[in-house]
Amino acid sequence: MPGRRVVITLIALLCLISAGCSAPAMENPRNLPLAPSIILGSSTPADDSFADVLRTDVVPAWNAEHASMPLHAFQADRGEHEGEYLLAWNGARLRDVTADALEASGLSGGLADPSSYTEYALVGAESAGSLPSVELLGIHRVQIRPERADEFASFVADSIYPTFQDRAPGMRLLYYRGVEGGEEGEHILIFTFDTIERREDYFPTGQPETQALTDAFAPMQSLGDALAEYQVPGSYLGRDTGLAAAIFEAVDWTDYAHLGATGD
Repeated sequence: MPGRRVVITLIALLCLISAGCSAPAMENPRNLPLAPSIILGSSTPADDSFADVLRTDVVPAWNAEHASMPLHAFQADRGEHEGEYLLAWNGARLRDVTADALEASGLSGGLADPSSYTEYALVGAESAGSLPSVELLGIHRVQIRPERADEFASFVADSIYPTFQDRAPGMRLLYYRGVEGGEEGEHILIFTFDTIERREDYFPTGQPETQALTDAFAPMQSLGDALAEYQVPGSYLGRDTGLAAAIFEAVDWTDYAHLGATGD
């Protein structure tokens, strides 16, 4: 991305848990337990030192005051928005991420403006199974035809999740749809990785994708053809790329690594 511009992305994740259940306090966690709802937003640029500010100041300050909804911080290391920051909460709703709470943790400007966020819900949650804890999120901004969104949810639940489940150790595919906020109605696909190093098993740095990825997506090829019918033409990587996950991968994608796992 040009110059020193870094767009801050905020994501909050909701755990659907029973009343009275709370998450343990975490000063600076190193992985994120995924959940059935997320809140996504973007804000103003920050300088190159912001990763250290997040690790040493913002995350510990937030978690000291909000033990039931711990904050997680990520930074993009690959993709269209390399360098961006991403913040994530577990056990929060859009209404819980208030300007006063954000400012009290040391955030300012657009980072403290809840109106810029979007709450997403997991598509096909009934078929997703248990959700993983992850150190890396590969976020693909897929574009689903609005008139086919309901059919798409059924396709994900009935076909994509059951077929891909357990085919790629340490990696999952999870779709989310915006249900409130600026990106309401929009979809994202998250390639989840339990560790940052796990990505190398499938997408090694500076090298072609691996046979393990090809094997994992082998039974997905016919589903990819069906998936293309739900997506907006030109928004996804086509078969002509020769990539194993073509059609599933979006043109606009970014990988975010957990700062708790990269700050050792």
